[in-house]
This record gives sequence, C-alpha cells and structure tokens, in this order.
Amino acid sequence: MKRWHFLIIALLIITGTAFLIGYKEAATPANSNTYNNGIREAINPEDLEGYVDARYRGIYDDRGENQVTIQFYLEDDHFYDISFRQLKYDGVDYHEPEKAPEDYAFATETLEGMAEQYESAIEQLEGEHISRLTEIHNPGDLNIEPEEIDGMSAATIRGSKLVSAIRDALNRGAYDNIEE
Repeated sequence: MKRWHFLIIALLIITGTAFLIGYKEAATPANSNTYNNGIREAINPEDLEGYVDARYRGIYDDRGENQVTIQFYLEDDHFYDISFRQLKYDGVDYHEPEKAPEDYAFATETLEGMAEQYESAIEQLEGEHISRLTEIHNPGDLNIEPEEIDGMSAATIRGSKLVSAIRDALNRGAYDNIEE
C-alpha cells in the first residue's frame, strides 16, 4: 500500500509541475515583445483607442511624492490641451526653481531647462493620436529643447514618468465628460 501512496504523490508532483510550466508559457505568448533594447515596453499602441472624449488626469508617484500630475483632453483618441498640474522631484517644484534649497544638487538654470524639456515633450503629443504615447518613452529620440541640459547627472527628463502619468489617467477613466 505504501508503494501506491508514493506513486500517487510522485504523479501529483509531476502533474502539478507540468501544469505550472504550461501555465507560465501560456501567460507569456511566444511572439510577445516584453523587452525592447532593455527597456520594458509600456504600451501596446493597438490597445490605445476608443476612449471617451473627456478630460483626463493622472499622476506619477514615487516613494510617496507626487512628482508628475498631468491633465489632457481626448477627442477622437487625440491629445489636446495637455499640461502639467504638478512637476517636481525631491520636493523641488520645477515650475518654481528659485525656491529650491541653496545647496540643492542642480542650479536654478538647470531646473528651468528640465521644466522646458518636460513641456517640450508633452507639446509633441498635442493633436496626436494616443498611440504616439510610446514615442515619449525614450525622449532622447525626440527633438526636445533645450538639448544642452546635462544628461550625465540625471538632469534630464524621464519619459517613463510621463508615460506612467498618462497611462494612470487613461486607467482612471474620464475626469469629466465633454460629450454631454
């Protein structure tokens, strides 16, 4: 009888393992492009359509700090009137760089340039279809001004923050409906 118990337990273990391996493979299609040059793809552009014409608001929050709050209108799946309601890092508001502590890592001019870069990035979405959102994930590929902001010391925009805030807005749904 002990031999049957051993065989049943071995069979359950083998079956369970095979099930879990098969489940993982089914959950990750063979043709999925999970990584693109080491950067995780944030969005499937084909999924970005059919949203309600409305105003949307979303945030990017890191470690309890709301760094990016973005607002935009969608009409026929195109961005309009896209703007920042908040843009800050490490407690410093990029729109008020003169209020940064005197010993802050970046000079006022650098903070102003970074704010301009973020503004330039979202301006590129104005009037564009929401599928273009993937393009700001790598802002280095865009024509963002001013170019002279120091990228070596991390004093440059983070496209992933913008994408995250916009995706948050889309996931939350319409802030207020303009179709009424």
